[in-house]
Amino acid sequence: MFRDSVFDVAILTHVVEHLDDPASALREASRVAFFFIDAATTEKVLSNVVRTKILGRPYASIAGAGHVQFWSQRSVVKFLEQGCGLRILERHCDLLSKDSEYYGKKGLGLAKPFFKGVLKSLLPTAVYSRLLTTHATFLCCRPEARIQLANSAIKQDRVPA
Repeated sequence: MFRDSVFDVAILTHVVEHLDDPASALREASRVAFFFIDAATTEKVLSNVVRTKILGRPYASIAGAGHVQFWSQRSVVKFLEQGCGLRILERHCDLLSKDSEYYGKKGLGLAKPFFKGVLKSLLPTAVYSRLLTTHATFLCCRPEARIQLANSAIKQDRVPA
């Protein structure tokens, strides 16, 4: 067990969507580090609403990647801020790369990534991220972390960033 605030940054990249209790992991990351980065897949989008509600099929990432948590761009923000009591300092929406989209696809399977590529080139990120799966990355801290970091820097005769 690490002591409180022993690290400057903790990184949880594509971890929390695999956890039954992601809030515990984020609380622990924010306890041991002043700041932490959370990168998660945002799958509560129109294409998956059609897949799950209309076609009655499960999220592809359940079997394919083992996801047990599913977020939209808005719900992951609410989860971090209200569910975990964290402060979001920066956020970024990342569209899946062309390499990721085409990985393992052949024949007719190439149509879907091609269509997604066309949409990426035509639509603003804010619109695309409501239609199809993207990744969201957040730089977060506990509300009091910046004060603790500044006090720590003063004790060590360093200037805080």
